[in-house]
Amino acid sequence: MTKGKPICKLYYVTIGSWQGDPNLLAVIKNGVDEIKSYNLFKDVIFEPCDANAIQKYYNKTKEIVNTTFVFKEKITLPDIKGVKEAYLGIVPFIEFKKIIIDDNDKIRNIFYDNVRYHLGENPVNNEISRTLTNKEYDFFSVLNNGVTIVAESISSSGNKFTINNYQIVNGCQTSHVLFNNKYLDGMDNTNIPLKLIGTNDENVKSKITIATNRQTEIKAEQLAALSEFQKNLEQYYKTIDGTGQLFYERLTNQYSSNNSVTKARIITIPIQIKVFSAMFLNMPHLVSGYYGKVAKNTGEKIFKSDHVYIPYYTSGLAYYRLESLFKNSSLNAKYKKARYHILMLYRMIINKEEMPNFNSNKIDNYCDTIIQTLNNPDNCLDTFNKVTEIIDKSAIDINNQKLLYQKNNTDLLINTYKSM
Repeated sequence: MTKGKPICKLYYVTIGSWQGDPNLLAVIKNGVDEIKSYNLFKDVIFEPCDANAIQKYYNKTKEIVNTTFVFKEKITLPDIKGVKEAYLGIVPFIEFKKIIIDDNDKIRNIFYDNVRYHLGENPVNNEISRTLTNKEYDFFSVLNNGVTIVAESISSSGNKFTINNYQIVNGCQTSHVLFNNKYLDGMDNTNIPLKLIGTNDENVKSKITIATNRQTEIKAEQLAALSEFQKNLEQYYKTIDGTGQLFYERLTNQYSSNNSVTKARIITIPIQIKVFSAMFLNMPHLVSGYYGKVAKNTGEKIFKSDHVYIPYYTSGLAYYRLESLFKNSSLNAKYKKARYHILMLYRMIINKEEMPNFNSNKIDNYCDTIIQTLNNPDNCLDTFNKVTEIIDKSAIDINNQKLLYQKNNTDLLINTYKSM
């Protein structure tokens, strides 16, 4: 109590979904106001904690990382709304190592909120590395855009800074190149431009991430990767193992250095958008075309915050199974161009019930039925063969790619299926 009155935090925990019901909000307000009236607390905070929030808190326990380093050459930035404190300066590599390298001499997992993962050898990274290997250490701080760190909290004593639960939101490539050259003679004195920001406001964090990455092109899917839904979807994929195990690549090149991950089992954001839109939104004609058009037409229908995750995984699994059948020649390769139409028809054949809303718990059972067939090799192949029969009967020339872009041919396939 030496720093003043305590803060009272109240949590209502449920595995359901918090909808912000006005009646419940009124009950909460009355309860909070009553506690405040006792004048015992500096503040009273009530937080409804639903399934998504539980998952978010759990993920934070896996991500939390703390470190202490000396930040001598710095200036304090003026007050910014939503930011507790912010600094701009340079740190020598001998101190920067404490931020990016753990006790086992490995690079830390601190790039979760970056828009792209380490891209390996490319012209930009090679140029950064060349500056170091040529021992042009003095030039590094003026040639490099530096690193931006967002920390949940910052504490300091003189020039010694401790940062808690931090992420590098810009500078992933720089950090990896520095790590790869850490044993070069003279590296310890290399100065790295550093922007250090303290905030626990997720909206502020996302704005900082986007703004600090504007010097290089950011694709739509890389911006989407920052959303809470995308992070939760990545975690959902990780909960499924066995023959149906897939890896959701939220960040560009996320699994490029992981030899244990088969490339065929990786579902990228562009693939996810296409297969979900084809299979569950009946838009195979759109996703067969250019990706930019796809993203534009599906923007408000996909990755919504109240959607459950299973239909996204289901479409990813169906895509993986279909591609595997093409690869091992179990299905005739001539149908490849119609792969997205095939995914749509597969769902219709397996589950003839009306499809529930994507924010309904009923979608779980609907998708489970589809997943069971996809995980049964005989049923899976048999169903895909039935789909090819529908395509043949429709008389659509699938070798004419332009025809697959047209909605009337999607409708023709659906009508052909219904007539069989």
